[in-house]
Amino acid sequence: DQTAIISGIATDADGEVTNVNIDINGTAYPVVLSGGKFVLTLNDLEAGNYHVVAVATDNDQMEGSDTADFEIKEIIKIAPKVTVAAKVSDTSVTISGSASDEDGKVVEITISVNGTEYSVAGGNYSKTLTDLAPGDYDVVVTATDNDGLTATDTTSFAIEEEDDDDDDDDDVTNPWTSWWSWWMGLWGF
Repeated sequence: DQTAIISGIATDADGEVTNVNIDINGTAYPVVLSGGKFVLTLNDLEAGNYHVVAVATDNDQMEGSDTADFEIKEIIKIAPKVTVAAKVSDTSVTISGSASDEDGKVVEITISVNGTEYSVAGGNYSKTLTDLAPGDYDVVVTATDNDGLTATDTTSFAIEEEDDDDDDDDDVTNPWTSWWSWWMGLWGF
């Protein structure tokens, strides 16, 4: 990935190596010798080509060197994926879906309902909202992965007004009216 480990051995046939310096693309890195061996680890390197020059100096101030080249390839981060659905029941809604990340993990899922945000956890998530007022609602779900990349999905739903009409009362038959009509009909009125 973005890490390079540069290692080697410095020896001297007629004395000892006292110092090793590493130069990478013009930047010097001193290293610590341990029994003639050295290791240098570089992290978070940017994509590109690197030229390494190792220079060893012995107790007679004589120098020897070696070179190596390596490449850090550009890492293309992959954004997460997220889905959302809404299921309405009377004045409640359950918002659910899934979130995943191919090259890492999802670290945050946020549900926004008409601008009000709710945080949920897990790859398969669910959030139930109750006692919602009648109207139209827009839902935006945002998943964020460990690389800071995001993905969104949207849906919408409506909460219908409850039917409080008294029109049904007009259709109710008064039992006394029926009885009176029968009685009057019996006597021919």
